[in-house]
Amino acid sequence: MKKILSILFLFVIMTGFSQDLVIRYNGAIYDNNDTIFVKPRFLNSNDTYYIDIENTTSQQLGIMVVRDPILLLSGATTQFCFGESCLEGNVSTFPQMINAGENFSHAAFGDQAFHLYYNPNGGRDISLLKFKLFDQTTPTIETNFYIHLDSRDVAVSENATLGNLNAFPNPATTKVTFEHNIANLSPEALLVIRSITGSVITKELIGNNNKLSISLENYNPGIYFYSIENEGKAIVTKKLIVK
Repeated sequence: MKKILSILFLFVIMTGFSQDLVIRYNGAIYDNNDTIFVKPRFLNSNDTYYIDIENTTSQQLGIMVVRDPILLLSGATTQFCFGESCLEGNVSTFPQMINAGENFSHAAFGDQAFHLYYNPNGGRDISLLKFKLFDQTTPTIETNFYIHLDSRDVAVSENATLGNLNAFPNPATTKVTFEHNIANLSPEALLVIRSITGSVITKELIGNNNKLSISLENYNPGIYFYSIENEGKAIVTKKLIVK
């Protein structure tokens, strides 16, 4: 009898601590309410952080996301993407379906996996974001995690002198002009426009020009990011809206 009771006790303990939604970052598992500590690689452009989400239940789940920007560095920009949607707001619009026992990972699903974009925009301080994931049908199936982003020690390019980069008009419709006053750019420096998922849409050599105009004839309405890349590094990145 004691042996049976001991086995039952261990079973209750193990099931009591099991997670219906398992969070992984860089292969490590994070428990409910754990904090993921990251250091951005770039001071003036987007960095991307992929979070794997595993459904350990025996049923398909429709996962919703709520973001709480507990502490956001002044001037920093961030958005999260899940499935086909990328949002700058704090609540996902539609649930992302994850099958029973499925690990919705970056390795398996690419850019459809949950990921976060973060750009300190030159700021050197800490941001702390909280994320709550829950099943739309059964909200008690949930998990929470925090992302702690510390840009205080991020290096910048030593060759190019930081300056301004702007687009006008912004929002734009048929054409957009970019203007910068960044000094000491290499002859191979590029103006790069990327989609919200990070795909390169346009690349143009800057040369000695401080002003470039780009046709938006083949652009779909939406959010894009433009940057100047010098010696393989983005030294400044900003958002462009195409209507």
